[in-house]
Amino acid sequence: MKTKEIYQGSSFSINFKSISIVIYSGILLFSCSQSTLEKIEIKIADEIFIVEVASEPEDQKTGLMFREKLGQREGMLFVYDYDKPLKFWNKNVNFDLSIAFLTKTGMIVEIKDMYKGDPSSVYSKYSVRYALEVNKGVFEELDVGANDYIIFPESFK
Repeated sequence: MKTKEIYQGSSFSINFKSISIVIYSGILLFSCSQSTLEKIEIKIADEIFIVEVASEPEDQKTGLMFREKLGQREGMLFVYDYDKPLKFWNKNVNFDLSIAFLTKTGMIVEIKDMYKGDPSSVYSKYSVRYALEVNKGVFEELDVGANDYIIFPESFK
């Protein structure tokens, strides 16, 4: 009887360890996996960028937080149903960003910089439809500013 009890206890212990390893591996894999957000190509100046589209509130809340890096010609486009003043921060973001606030036609109305891990809020001066985050300095590098346009794909609304 004691042998059976020891065996059952050992079996439970092994299964518990196996389950713990599987759960931990799943969490690790999930946290390192690529985003599942829709990606589109946009044009800034004459350069093509691949941007993730954050149109759901939960995706907008998370944004680029906890990412290790952002590619040179990558970004995140925040899409809203109507024009409104927007507020962003760079808390839990591991790199500096530039954010462009855009009208529904894609015209840039202003650009602001945000710094790694800074919890300070950045506000749009005007009501806008979109916000585009890219690596800090990209807009300057491409000589893009207020009154310039971001070109969206024809199928994008």
